[in-house]
Amino acid sequence: MISLDFRDREAQGALNIVGTIQNKSTQTPLTSYDVVYSIDGGTTSAVYSVSGINIGLNETHQFTHNIPANLSVGTHTIEVVISNPNGNIDEDASDNNMYKNVWVINEAYPQMVVAEEITGVRCPYCVWGLYGMEYAELQNPDNFIGIAIHSSSMGLDPMAITQYETAFTDAFGLGQPNVALNRMELVHPKHLPQEGTTADGTDVMAQMKNHLPLAKASVNNIEYNDETREITFQASATFATDLTGTNYRFVPVITEDNVTGNTSDYDQANAMSGSSTAFVTPITNIDFQNGPFNMPASEMIYKHVARALIAGWEGQENSIPADLTYNVPVTYDFSYTIPEEYNENEIRIVLMIRDAATGEIINAAKNNIITSITTLDDMNVHLYPNPTSGLLYIDGAENTQVLIYNILGQVIYNQRKISNHELIDLTKCDAGNYIIKFIKNKKVITQKLILRK
Repeated sequence: MISLDFRDREAQGALNIVGTIQNKSTQTPLTSYDVVYSIDGGTTSAVYSVSGINIGLNETHQFTHNIPANLSVGTHTIEVVISNPNGNIDEDASDNNMYKNVWVINEAYPQMVVAEEITGVRCPYCVWGLYGMEYAELQNPDNFIGIAIHSSSMGLDPMAITQYETAFTDAFGLGQPNVALNRMELVHPKHLPQEGTTADGTDVMAQMKNHLPLAKASVNNIEYNDETREITFQASATFATDLTGTNYRFVPVITEDNVTGNTSDYDQANAMSGSSTAFVTPITNIDFQNGPFNMPASEMIYKHVARALIAGWEGQENSIPADLTYNVPVTYDFSYTIPEEYNENEIRIVLMIRDAATGEIINAAKNNIITSITTLDDMNVHLYPNPTSGLLYIDGAENTQVLIYNILGQVIYNQRKISNHELIDLTKCDAGNYIIKFIKNKKVITQKLILRK
């Protein structure tokens, strides 16, 4: 046996016992074997017989025992044993068993993935960050939180925040573009899209989303004073099990989407100019392949721009108690005054829960500060029917660019200037969820589209 393929942290209840074996016999293919397991040295499970396989020398096979383990809250040791290859006694049984300790918690919460990217307008290869962060957001709308930390290390960047830039480089070193995922793993942003993996073949977003977090975060009671431009909000964390002696902290960050500028300071250096392959950002639709090496500000829209690190890189000390009870929320109040030059309609609050003992982000949440952000109704655009069986009508969007993406982030429809009454035929597309995007006067609006057959 070469691995046990369940996590070392799971929620209470039924756990599938999954593992991988490798055939090391030089005599014959492996056609059958038996699997049993035990919990904490207790009674051995019923035998699960694997058959109907043909595994050659050094080939592997993954099994799932047909009877899940029923685990209570706490720490358990699971032993898995394989035997009887091809109905015979294994002459070398030294590698036929494996142990794994599993921490079982009360409840499974979704894992959010915070991507903190160091970038800069004078960094030519940072267009990979613009591309990768947008793809990750499009492909993982329920799990991805992007934060673009602009840096002036390669030249003046009007969106740079020295405090955030310094903290990131102190933690992860110099080099642009780079992305820290939940402050656990540093990757190049080209590895964020699902089609991009690291050199060893790891799908980094899938790997991060598979973690089982110890807490969930939320941003509540958001209030905005449009005269003083002050926002107040309540940070909240709820924990998935009882914990003692912890050192968790809230780390609130303010970001702004769809940032533009009118001066050359907002030009973006573009290493993908003249690339042999298409290089278009999927949300802001910036064509870097056919653009110049110095992409002018008039063509640029910056997303996920970090604007403030309210409680510093390490977070607010004593904002979360050391001893925590399952399903009992803890809260802390924060405030921030939005500078006049920032667009309050594009401001987001990102709330991270940081483990000060390890430096890792255990979970996060994000919220818009203003619910009355620009919508299709504000643009007097009407999209119907939604859900649709294939024929989609758009009224009132004359001279608006419309793009439609499938769940893989692939563009299936792109019309730069549609008519005032546009009919889009999707009857040849597969049923499922899509994203439709409207771009007009540098405003970008996205909406979920459902196709039913």
